[in-house]
Amino acid sequence: MFGVACRYDRAVGYFSSSALECFAEPFGRFVQFGGTVRLVTSVQLRDVDVAAIEAGQSVEAVCEERILEIIEREFGAGTTSSGLRKFGALLEAGCLEIRIATPARGRGIYHEKVGVFYGEGDDYVAFSGSTNESREALEENYECIDVFPSSG
Repeated sequence: MFGVACRYDRAVGYFSSSALECFAEPFGRFVQFGGTVRLVTSVQLRDVDVAAIEAGQSVEAVCEERILEIIEREFGAGTTSSGLRKFGALLEAGCLEIRIATPARGRGIYHEKVGVFYGEGDDYVAFSGSTNESREALEENYECIDVFPSSG
């Protein structure tokens, strides 16, 4: 779909930059011609994070700290996967907007898995299903999705 889309909206429980390694050449053209990605995903909290929230620290502050730890780990020295390079390039080019869904309480994560590819005019293809946005989910897992094309 990246070969004809101009925008990709994705809401997913788990996102990994390894997914970008799977999209290959059509994704490159998508970005080259001004395509944008909007992503809603989650962050997995640890027991210590939940305890900090229960002790009065704001959910946003705890999630931000957790995300910064993940970024440091993923983008630290010696990490040069093509997915990470693509992820960084998307951010630098302003083609990627990320929103983090935070739990109201406890360790639960936002786990909805839906997406929409938008083409020109009113054309779109929406999908919903069990697939996370990761290399393993896209290449190895057996997943189920339902697809809903526009009528145009």
